[in-house]
Amino acid sequence: MKPTLKILILVLYGLFVSCHQQQPEQEVMAEVDLMQVPPPPEAKMASMPPQKVPEPSTERKIIREGTISLETKDAKAMTQQIAQAVTRYKGYITEDVITDYETRVEHRVTIRVPASQFDALLEAIAQGAGELKSKNISARDVTEEYVDVASRIKTKKELEARYQQLLQKASKVEEMLSIEREMGTLRSDIESMEGRLRYLKDRVAFSTLTVNYYEIAPATSGLFGRLGVALGDGWDNMLEFLVGAVSLWPFLLLGILILLLLKRLRSSRKEPV
Repeated sequence: MKPTLKILILVLYGLFVSCHQQQPEQEVMAEVDLMQVPPPPEAKMASMPPQKVPEPSTERKIIREGTISLETKDAKAMTQQIAQAVTRYKGYITEDVITDYETRVEHRVTIRVPASQFDALLEAIAQGAGELKSKNISARDVTEEYVDVASRIKTKKELEARYQQLLQKASKVEEMLSIEREMGTLRSDIESMEGRLRYLKDRVAFSTLTVNYYEIAPATSGLFGRLGVALGDGWDNMLEFLVGAVSLWPFLLLGILILLLLKRLRSSRKEPV
């Protein structure tokens, strides 16, 4: 073999051996590089837990009602104070009742006031010309009922619109009459629920406060005044007893007749035969 050919073969063999030894190192480097590459954004999103979409917040629907009782020395001044407070806080009076007893005069006033002004009105009246005797305040949450009624109204109105479409397409008299009956029943339900919803809206928008106050007559205050009231009550009770006893005269007369009859029967038995 020629020397030039031998040299060429040795060079090719050396290149082949060197390439075969470096190949595993390149594969290892390629694997390391792939491990260091961050995952794509889609993979990150898939690995994250699903997040809940926040639900829209519903405003609470609260019905507030209250009753307070006051004792005052000047009912006229108390009446003026209540009227001024009602005007100041944009309310209105729905009931005003006065009852005159022998020992005192009682007043009952029912007030409707915007819900945002309820506490201010209550404080203005309670800290006025009267002495607070009792207070009862209640708050009723009607949010669930409010949302339910509004949802039912919406559903029934959608159904009513479908009935109207069917009525326009109906060709037979029987079908038209049947659809109109269903629409009449549906309209009655809608009006009833709308009335309930209006009532809830009104009760939520305006709170109700009932004020009971009374003025004790001056003659009934103090020791001698109470003694006079007690004597008067005793005299009235005695008169009522006498009137009640007189009203029983038929029973008294019947009892007397029965006693006389029994006495006569006993005397007849004692006589000798």
